[in-house]
Amino acid sequence: MLINYFNSRSLLQKEYVVYVGGAVAATGPLSFGESEFAVDAMPSILFGTKDNSVAFLISDCPDKICVKTGFINITGQTAACLPNNTVLLVRGAKRAYEADAVVSVSP
Repeated sequence: MLINYFNSRSLLQKEYVVYVGGAVAATGPLSFGESEFAVDAMPSILFGTKDNSVAFLISDCPDKICVKTGFINITGQTAACLPNNTVLLVRGAKRAYEADAVVSVSP
C-alpha cells in the first residue's frame, strides 16, 4: 500500500510589465518598499513602485495623464502614455508552491 500526501500553500506575487511600442521593455515584481526605474527603450519616463503598486512618476508628454493616473495595483489595471507609446500593466500573480508536508506510506 502506498499513500502520498502533498499539501501546498500558494505564494502569489503580482508583477508590473512595461510595454514600449507594443514590445515588453521591462517586468518586475510588485512588493512593499519604494523604488524608481527607467527603461532603456524610453529613458524620458521614470516609473516608481511603492507599497505593492506601480506608477508613472515623470514623463515628457504634454498632458501628463499617465502621471495623473497615479499608482495602480489591481491585476489587469493599466496606465498609458499615448504620446510615448508606453503602457504600464499590473499582471496577475504567478504561482509558486511551498510544501507544507510530503508523506509517503508503504507496507
